[in-house]
Amino acid sequence: MKARFSLNCFKESLPKMILLTQEFIMTRNANSLSVAPQDETNLSRAWDEFLKNNGIDSVACVSSALARGILDFDESARHKMAGVSLHKSTQMAGLGQLVDAALHSERLVCFG
Repeated sequence: MKARFSLNCFKESLPKMILLTQEFIMTRNANSLSVAPQDETNLSRAWDEFLKNNGIDSVACVSSALARGILDFDESARHKMAGVSLHKSTQMAGLGQLVDAALHSERLVCFG
């Protein structure tokens, strides 16, 4: 069964950027190392494919990601950790990027 993501709230166009914060990062959305049981949809892989197929920038809040063990290459090297766990389709950034995106966007939608 293929996972389907519904963004009906965007009737005219998909968002250009999605910022992942807090627990959304840990629900298998930014972590490339998560493995779903065989009888479940791999949400992490489906989310990654959805972002790539729709040209949506995915940004993980750096403080939320680090607190949950999600590392990109730079943070892994900086903290002298052994691996990278952030999806290649997602980059890490601070909340300044959210502020910049909000200033230059038509709308800002928050969930949760």
